[in-house]
Amino acid sequence: MLLNTRNEAVVRRTMDEIRDSFRRFDEDGKRPYRLSASLGQRPLEPGRQSMEEFISSIDSAMYEDKRRYYDEHPEASRRGVRDGASGDGAQAASR
Repeated sequence: MLLNTRNEAVVRRTMDEIRDSFRRFDEDGKRPYRLSASLGQRPLEPGRQSMEEFISSIDSAMYEDKRRYYDEHPEASRRGVRDGASGDGAQAASR
């Protein structure tokens, strides 16, 4: 998702709303599975970075979010005990 804003508060609020939506979905308890998503944000700086660099920076931010999530919720890991590896090759858009 791209947001057309430079307002950090709008970005944080949007990301919080997305996380809250996933949490509410999971809390209803009607499904035998849980949903989650790793989120990342970076400002687009036209003329200072290529689109490839921009996407790569967002991808890195999503992996940071993913690592933070599993550090805080080790029970959710499908890999068992986390070894602190920097990346596990999973899709960045999902935890």
